[in-house]
Amino acid sequence: MIRTLVKFALLLCIAWSSHAQQREQRVALVIGSGAYVNAPKLANPVNDAKAIGAKLTKLGFTVTTVQDASRAGLLNAMEAFKRSAAGSDLTLLFYSGHGLQVQGEVYLVPVDATTDKSGIQATGVPLRVVMDQFMPGKRRLVLYDSDLDDPFASAGSAKSAPVNESTEALIAYASRVGAAALDGEGSNSPFTQALLDHIGEPIDIGLVLRKVREQVFKATHGLQGTWEQSSLTGGALVLSPAKRAR
Repeated sequence: MIRTLVKFALLLCIAWSSHAQQREQRVALVIGSGAYVNAPKLANPVNDAKAIGAKLTKLGFTVTTVQDASRAGLLNAMEAFKRSAAGSDLTLLFYSGHGLQVQGEVYLVPVDATTDKSGIQATGVPLRVVMDQFMPGKRRLVLYDSDLDDPFASAGSAKSAPVNESTEALIAYASRVGAAALDGEGSNSPFTQALLDHIGEPIDIGLVLRKVREQVFKATHGLQGTWEQSSLTGGALVLSPAKRAR
């Protein structure tokens, strides 16, 4: 009788866990920008966005993909994503395209952005604003495949990425502060390729990103390093559909 009760309780826990996983809402906004008007065109970002979007779909995300968007198009897509992501458990942003920081503010660069300092500040989209205004959800994850250099900084001036003060969020950058993210030799950037190779593994995202860092470092012969900012708390964050953290 006791064995029967234990077996029943175990089956009940498994069923509850499976149901909880099925109820978890995970959404992703995937952005790839390469057809720039006022900056050099980029070959990989649209490929990166397509590949990451397909990967995240397999991992159980509802994916919205935006390609070669103008500033107005990008903001409209973000507003629509915000509405569709309301109440989500995990919100993910992937960005591949031109990027930079100006006085510590990290920007997404729409394809029609003006690329001098005042133009970037007026027509770029700050990552901080994207996270604060367009990424609802209990947990937020940003994968930023772009540069973190400041081309307008004077020699010797301090360079820093914005400190993420949001709760339950993690930002993974493809490059170190003040450095560029390389395009690589394949159809995807080194950072995106490493994400594709490891992001579905049934381990915490922190361990995944350590593997990504190692692969990027090796693929670029030490020229590119990645880093993260995190304010996540609680248990593991696992993107594998078999073991989703709650």
